[in-house]
Amino acid sequence: VNIKTLFLSVDASLKEAIKTIELGAAQIALVVDENEVLLGTLTDGDIRRGLLKGYDLQSPVGLVMNKGFCSLSEDFTENRAMQLMNEKDFHQMPVIDSQGRVIRIYLMKELLKPEKFPNFVVIMAGGEGHRLRPLTENCPKPMLKISDKPILEIILEQCIEAGFQNYYFSINYLKEKIINHFQDGSKWGVNIQYLEEKQPLGTAGALSILPVKPKNPLLVLNADVLTRTDFNKLMLFHD
Repeated sequence: VNIKTLFLSVDASLKEAIKTIELGAAQIALVVDENEVLLGTLTDGDIRRGLLKGYDLQSPVGLVMNKGFCSLSEDFTENRAMQLMNEKDFHQMPVIDSQGRVIRIYLMKELLKPEKFPNFVVIMAGGEGHRLRPLTENCPKPMLKISDKPILEIILEQCIEAGFQNYYFSINYLKEKIINHFQDGSKWGVNIQYLEEKQPLGTAGALSILPVKPKNPLLVLNADVLTRTDFNKLMLFHD
């Protein structure tokens, strides 16, 4: 988070505060002076309470901001910050220097993100789906949709949530439809490469055409199987 996008002056209106909170993606606005010294914090709840007291959207944030805010000194580690935020049930916690100036903000949603893995995920997506004909006559089985989303995309997002960034999709049947949809993975913020089977090779066969021998354990998945398995815990156990 760019901390300066959360800043408001004490004279800013509640309407401006709502826009700052909406665009800042941190669910909070920080009221600072001209030297970026923290004067107060503002959340949706503070604004609602102010409106209930009779203030309007043009009222200055200084009238409703939380002056009794909690903050952390800059020597707090992420682990200590997360422990304190968990104890107090805080979703955000600003960090200030010895002069009271805001230098960053800890967000619980960021602190709780799973560990990122360098390990590759190999997803087998080359099958023809004979048993699902006629649904798979013009659509590869991994691209069949559940709630308007391809099965393969559901699996990908589950893996991303578990902390995986690097993928190989093993493809063969109607491969262009898969490549056109996922491309290099940048839409999801990940790296996707393709293992193109000239003929169906089966699970172990597809692993044989990996361009480099992996140094770390692989996660191998079928593109037509949905599971609630926690892939993060699975990899931590085996890695």
